[in-house]
Amino acid sequence: MNQRGLLELPAPRPVYPARLKAMWALHGRRDDCHCATCAHLFRLAYSRNYYKCRKSAMSHGAATDWRVGWPACGAWEPKAGGPAMETKGG
Repeated sequence: MNQRGLLELPAPRPVYPARLKAMWALHGRRDDCHCATCAHLFRLAYSRNYYKCRKSAMSHGAATDWRVGWPACGAWEPKAGGPAMETKGG
């Protein structure tokens, strides 16, 4: 029997949303890249920044927000340079 202390729990595994898993199912997954460096990721600047992926369904709601730290899908393309392209919000 393994004798771990009460505070020695295994590190939690990341839980990814269905929209990202659908992108991986469609395009494959790239563990060597993150969405932050992808040409398809863009930023909407309102009172705060919201990131969206051009390859995924989009709305103005949180359900289609994207995280820059997620592992990229197979549709990943290198960004031309600099941070995520900014688009001024409404």
